[in-house]
Amino acid sequence: MRKRSARKGYSLIEMLVALAIGTMIAGGVITLMVAQMQLTSTTNRNIINQENMREVVRFICDEIRLANTFDGSEPIVAADTAAMSFSADIDANGVTDLVEYYMSDSTLMRRYTTTVAGAPFVAEDPILRDVGGISFTYYAIDDVAPANFAEITSVEVELQLDTTANQTALTGMKLTPQLLVGRATIRNKLI
Repeated sequence: MRKRSARKGYSLIEMLVALAIGTMIAGGVITLMVAQMQLTSTTNRNIINQENMREVVRFICDEIRLANTFDGSEPIVAADTAAMSFSADIDANGVTDLVEYYMSDSTLMRRYTTTVAGAPFVAEDPILRDVGGISFTYYAIDDVAPANFAEITSVEVELQLDTTANQTALTGMKLTPQLLVGRATIRNKLI
């Protein structure tokens, strides 16, 4: 009769303990990876939101700086805290255009009216979606409140983004509120 050799191996209990330990380690690694993905996604979304807002405020301020009319009339047509209209030759074709910025639902809109071949042309473009609000503040010389449109020499644009619209499970509902302020001096205005 042959004698059984003493084989060394793992018992069932040792295998179960090793499996449990491996599962806990894998669970910890997966939890860490999900947290890292949420942090990366949230950071990237915040950066994209800030860049989009920066571009929009820069665009609005650049157009406000062009406010002018060729006939010497007042370039500011309407000045409200939530909307603004002004005249400017924004497409540099020698024709005064009317530009208006306002909110429609949660979208910042830009209406552009010009004359093409003697006929009026109106374009209405969405500039930025998921906007929580826009605010225009008007200043006269020496940063005092203007008494009328003719005294407006600069405009401050405050844009707030509604971050609740961009919340996802991947961002972990942690997007920060976004607020950006820009200011434009009406350089073509006769003072």
